[in-house]
Amino acid sequence: MPQKRLGQYIYELSFAQKMVMAGGFLAAISVFMPWYQDLDRFNTGFEFYGITGPLYLVGLFFLATGALILGSLFVASVRDKIKKLGFQLSHFYSLSAGFLGFLFVLTNSVYFHENFGVNITEKAFRFGMVFAVVGIFSLFVGSVFLGRERPKTTSSDLFGESLDEVLEQRPSREHQTLTEMPHEKSTAEQGKIDL
Repeated sequence: MPQKRLGQYIYELSFAQKMVMAGGFLAAISVFMPWYQDLDRFNTGFEFYGITGPLYLVGLFFLATGALILGSLFVASVRDKIKKLGFQLSHFYSLSAGFLGFLFVLTNSVYFHENFGVNITEKAFRFGMVFAVVGIFSLFVGSVFLGRERPKTTSSDLFGESLDEVLEQRPSREHQTLTEMPHEKSTAEQGKIDL
């Protein structure tokens, strides 16, 4: 069976799934961008990416959650494992957005505390955090819209067709009942000799 291309698969996603995908992607890539800096005009101070500095573990959680969200959209086995845990996908995405939002607030409460950093007046919110906020918002909105959609019966996969799609493509066969066929003679008639 031919596999779908990534662009074709993304095109077939609903609006809510695209919002969730954008949120997971932005959350994952935001950790590779600057989140915080307190550099002064003499370049003394710190600049931290999402996965560096004292809160690197928060960045790792962002990366893992974003990867899990993308995996649930593109790989049927990941999606099935989430469903086996008892979550609907829309609820899983809402919980993920809440979890990432909590980590985001926790990170800012540390970075912008008065006892943290070298240059208290030079603290800056960097564009990696902007990506993280947009990702969290997109993930939450997508999960709300996804909860209002009708669920699809198929569980298609980026790496191949689902079992439902394969069964739909199989040609249908006509079945006959288990009665005597018109062209066959019964065993009683076969034993008679015609005179």
